[in-house]
Amino acid sequence: MNEELALRISEKDVDIEYYASLCINNENFRKDIVDLTINHPHIMVYYHGYYILDKSTGLKPKLFYKYWHDFTKLLKHKNTYHRQIGIVILSNLSKVDNNSHFSEIFNDYLNCLYDQKILIGEYCVKGLNKIIKNKPEYKDKIIDELLKHEEKTLFNEKQEALLDYYILELIEDNCNENMKDEKIIEFILGKQESVSPKTKKRSRELIKKYGIK
Repeated sequence: MNEELALRISEKDVDIEYYASLCINNENFRKDIVDLTINHPHIMVYYHGYYILDKSTGLKPKLFYKYWHDFTKLLKHKNTYHRQIGIVILSNLSKVDNNSHFSEIFNDYLNCLYDQKILIGEYCVKGLNKIIKNKPEYKDKIIDELLKHEEKTLFNEKQEALLDYYILELIEDNCNENMKDEKIIEFILGKQESVSPKTKKRSRELIKKYGIK
C-alpha cells in the first residue's frame, strides 16, 4: 500500500476535487486510491478514498470498470462504511457495465435493502435509482422488490418510514408511465399517513401530481 498517499488523504481538510482529478488522469494513482479505499484499515483513509472515488467514478466510470469485482466484495463486508462504498461505486460503474457483470451480483445488491443498518438500506435504494437509469432492463424487478420490501424488513417502523421516502423518490423518477399500476398506486396511497413527515408529504405530493385516487 502507498502509505505516503494514505497519510495525505487522511488529512481533515483533504481536497477531494484535486485528488479526484489525479485519479482520473494518472493510472498508478488511480490504482493506489482503489487499493487504499478497499484495503486500508484506517477510517479516514478509506472514507476519504471513498469520496475521491465517488467523484471520479461518477465522472469517468470507464476508467474504473476493471476494478468491478474488487468493489463487489464490499457488498458483504463486515464494516458498514465498506458496504456503503461498494453500493455507491458499483451504481456509478453500472453505467459502463457492458459485460453484464451486474447480473452476477443482482441478488447481493438487493439484499442490502435488508441490512442491519438503515444507512445501508437508504444507500441501496439511492443506488438502485441510479442503476435503473443505467440498466433499465432491471427496472421491473427492482420496483417489484421495493414494493414488497416491508415483508422482509429488519428495520423498525420509523426507519422503515424513512426508507419509504427514498422509494417514493425512485418511483417518481422512474415510473411516470406506470402510475396506473395498481401495486404502485397502493404503495403511494399507503404512505400518506406515514410516521415520517417527509414521507407523508412526498406521498401526498405524488397523489396530487398524478391525480391518484
